[in-house]
Amino acid sequence: MKVINFLLQKIYALFKFKYFKSIFILISIFLFYKLAIAPDQKSILKEKGKESTLSLIINWFKNRGKSESIDMDSILVRAIALHPEKINPSIQTLGTIDFLDKVDIVSKTAGNIIDIQVKEGGKVQKGDVLLRIDTLQLELEKRKNLSALQSAISGLRLSEEKYLKAKDAIEVRMLDIEKRKTQLKETRAELAKMKATFSGKQTLYQAGGISKEEIESAQTALIASEAKYRISQKDLEMGLVGFRPEDLTSKGIAIPEDPKEKIKAFAHINTLIEKAEVEVAKSQVDSAKAALESTEELIRAATIRSPSNGVVAYINKHIGEYVNPGAVNSPDQAIMVLVNISKVYAKFNVRENDMISIHKDMLIEFTADVYPDKKFSGKVGIINPIVDPKTHTMEIKALINNDDRLLTPGMFLRGNIYTGDSRFVILVPTEALVAKENENAWLFTLNNGLALRVKVKTGKQYEDKTEVIEGIEPGSIIAIEKLTQLKDGMKIRPQLETSLE
Repeated sequence: MKVINFLLQKIYALFKFKYFKSIFILISIFLFYKLAIAPDQKSILKEKGKESTLSLIINWFKNRGKSESIDMDSILVRAIALHPEKINPSIQTLGTIDFLDKVDIVSKTAGNIIDIQVKEGGKVQKGDVLLRIDTLQLELEKRKNLSALQSAISGLRLSEEKYLKAKDAIEVRMLDIEKRKTQLKETRAELAKMKATFSGKQTLYQAGGISKEEIESAQTALIASEAKYRISQKDLEMGLVGFRPEDLTSKGIAIPEDPKEKIKAFAHINTLIEKAEVEVAKSQVDSAKAALESTEELIRAATIRSPSNGVVAYINKHIGEYVNPGAVNSPDQAIMVLVNISKVYAKFNVRENDMISIHKDMLIEFTADVYPDKKFSGKVGIINPIVDPKTHTMEIKALINNDDRLLTPGMFLRGNIYTGDSRFVILVPTEALVAKENENAWLFTLNNGLALRVKVKTGKQYEDKTEVIEGIEPGSIIAIEKLTQLKDGMKIRPQLETSLE
């Protein structure tokens, strides 16, 4: 009997189909009478068993039909029962991956590229050689710089020798001044003596003691002595030029009281030209050295090395191409572009009215379309204070470790920024909402075989579900299909499913 019940239940699963029902009844009657009129009829007990079997079949169909009667005016609708679900409040947003560091590689010198040692997509370490520029013109320039430096050094040595000689000449002039002072004293004494002699002879001449020739000779000697004295005075004045107190004060130098310091001061003002020549020569040497060092630096810079660890993103030039030094206004003007992607920024645009809920260090979880089953996470690190006037969004960034290099700049992201603690809410499939307008929408609840149109207030959307804030209670059953066919008060047959988590 258990076997028969089992078979009947399985067959009845197909019995719901109208055509199969008729076929099945005919087959059952045929089999029963086939058994009833079998030639090897057994005992009466077997006959009663056949009769019992027939009664079982007839009664089972009769009772089954009553319990499973179907209202053909109703429609079958898939439905779910609502219950509170735990969520973490978040803001959904879209974004992209951006590099942490980007370096445009340019040349400091003009020339042809003679070697490129990296390829696009290749990893480089700080200090690795990227490419080399031809340095023939720079080598020729270096030779000119060396020659100019040697000439400047020779000029410096000459000016220093002249300066030393000028300082030595000061001592000679000081001695000469002393000599002239002595000569002036001698001529002054001689003049005084000649004046006394002339005065005596003049007295004698008046007394008739000497001849006229003698007095004239004495007068001539006196005039000569006076001339010699005046010449000595002029010589001393000429020798003192540059060694007078007013010469110091005219240069803004106080007159030292110490004789030695005074001599040093006079030596200083009388060697200014020679000292200036030394300074000019030194400047020429420094200029020549700078020119040489600049050329040598350009020669070194012709071997371009990586300034940091990273990956070669673009190579815009080829071997043999001529490059110019200068600034880069666009990526394709650089010889090549390096990016550091060991760490990257996950960059998202958030609506300005959501920004009041976002703060630094909030958790961000996101997926990349190329890795739909892998979740990445980080924390809000940078909040751009500027609102884009076109999109009315603000940009936030999260620094993400990318040691496995899964994330590359430009990847499209779908993220959630978690803005608060977890809580329980009513979530409905977004597809179950009808005529959604801003925060208002309608649902079809199923109650006592009828569809009822209910207005609800919605909240945030979480992937394929939407939060319902008002208008429905936990435990309610809602339709999730054939929404365009349903009307308020329509008869329905709910096919209950488990609510998607």
